[in-house]
Amino acid sequence: SGPEPEVEEKLDSSHGAIFSTSWPALRAFDGAAELLRACASRNLAVVLASSASEPELQALRRAIDADDAITSATSSSDAQESKPAPDILQAALDSAELEAGATVVVGDSVWDVLSAAALGIPTIGLTCGGTSEAELRDAGAEEVFESPRHLLENLQESLLGPAHAA
Repeated sequence: SGPEPEVEEKLDSSHGAIFSTSWPALRAFDGAAELLRACASRNLAVVLASSASEPELQALRRAIDADDAITSATSSSDAQESKPAPDILQAALDSAELEAGATVVVGDSVWDVLSAAALGIPTIGLTCGGTSEAELRDAGAEEVFESPRHLLENLQESLLGPAHAA
């Protein structure tokens, strides 16, 4: 079991205080904004399924700088359990009125893959977050690319391409 609620609250606030100082230095992965815009231009809903706090999510959105392509987004306040529980992804689906069967998750962690699998959603893994291709595939990722740029370069043939569209 996890820490007591009071301890967890202190840990969360400490985490926020420490990491907020580095928010101005946040940089999006190469190709992230272009990938989101390419998906949006294909009439795909783009939903950020993050368990970050609301202030962290706003900082991440500023770093990506592609709000014109984002349909909706979730933060930690939208779900009780964080990944690998599927709560965040379910909240993301609900926010854009999407069905799990018509979606693809793009994520860079084993938790992303496992939470998607719990809802029957296929996952494209990215290794730029520090998780290896083997780990992502072992967790169930159907495709793995190095980065958003690498996925963008292979978008047509990927799970996000027209051949896979519902």
